[in-house]
Amino acid sequence: MAMKSIDEAEWDIRYINSLYWAVVTMNTVGYGDISPATYVERLCGIFFLLIACGVFSFTLSSIGAAL
Repeated sequence: MAMKSIDEAEWDIRYINSLYWAVVTMNTVGYGDISPATYVERLCGIFFLLIACGVFSFTLSSIGAAL
């Protein structure tokens, strides 16, 4: 079975791919040598990137408040 292109994928798969691209780009973590291959891996990546961004922001805020 041949793989479908992103243009032929279901709307939810296209949405997840777009959201993953936006989150990775806005967090400037880069795409790296190892990238998620399935939509489940992309969902996990989105979740963990957003959590990591929140933790980093909280940490910088705490340091700023302490200074």
